Amino acid sequence: MLRVAVGVASGLRKRLALRKPADPRPVQRGASPCPHPRQADGGTRTASINGACVALSLAFKKLLKEGKLLKNPQVDTVSAISVGIKDGQVLCDLDYLEDSSCEVDMNFVVTGKGEFIEVQGTGEKKGFSKQDLDRMIATAEKACGKIKEAQLSLISK
Repeated sequence: MLRVAVGVASGLRKRLALRKPADPRPVQRGASPCPHPRQADGGTRTASINGACVALSLAFKKLLKEGKLLKNPQVDTVSAISVGIKDGQVLCDLDYLEDSSCEVDMNFVVTGKGEFIEVQGTGEKKGFSKQDLDRMIATAEKACGKIKEAQLSLISK
């Protein structure tokens, strides 16, 4: 499995498994891309996942062109976004200041097919309602759709 290791504020290590976007079996020996943004806010960690998806896609294209892979092991894209609630408003693509000041913050990792790989959230300053959760999910799904479009545009060049 391809994984992106991320650190969380408590100092514990959390692994976001990039389970769906690639089949690692056809990858040649030692190929295991693994960026480690250990001490970063949710926006930085999610951006690294988005960039890693594009980088992996481009690497697979290059290896296919060079004849080093028989087929493209990538079966889907993956995108990620940080979302939070501050003063009752849903914010998307949080920077450090927003992330650290939100009452609630969540990170979403979604496949190109719209399946959730990970949903991680914390009521930092207070709890949140099912309605708040639904609003954050809808915001994350819309943002991940736009990220997917941008990724596919870059990959297709």
